[in-house]
Amino acid sequence: ERWADYPLSNDYWNAVKPVFKQMEEMRRNGVLFKDVPGKAPSLYLPVLTAFQDEFERLCGSYGSRFISRVFQYLIGRQDFYKIVQERDAVVVQSVNLNGTLDWGRQWTIPERIDLVQRAPGAVNKILVSFAGGWQISFRLHNASSKVEPSLKFDVNFVGMPVYATGNRIPLGT
Repeated sequence: ERWADYPLSNDYWNAVKPVFKQMEEMRRNGVLFKDVPGKAPSLYLPVLTAFQDEFERLCGSYGSRFISRVFQYLIGRQDFYKIVQERDAVVVQSVNLNGTLDWGRQWTIPERIDLVQRAPGAVNKILVSFAGGWQISFRLHNASSKVEPSLKFDVNFVGMPVYATGNRIPLGT
């Protein structure tokens, strides 16, 4: 709901509450995540499946308004330059959603989602393919070594339109 200002369904809450209740009990017992047998199918998979189902439901119910809000939540509402140092280069990227930057083409916010699917071979990651060449991965993980009734998403762009790529500046050798 915080991402796009649309309420989550009872189906979602009914699916995730037992998992978080189980995690709360483990927290009270001082269990560490590394000691949880079968944590992927028993903890991650039910939450990820509920998230995927809810994401698809919200896309179907609210369409491009939901998609635009989620996309802007994930990227941010302000334009900015992103600088990434790689092993052999520096990459400068213009994240120009609103067209306020002097360099870089204005990005187009996608209006639809083409596919939401589980990442091949993963029980804790889904891939969301948006129209226009955008693809974002959502990897569910624990943020602490101790079990807590909380899971986090690591969100990454794994596909972008050609116009959204940055300038690569090789480092001298």
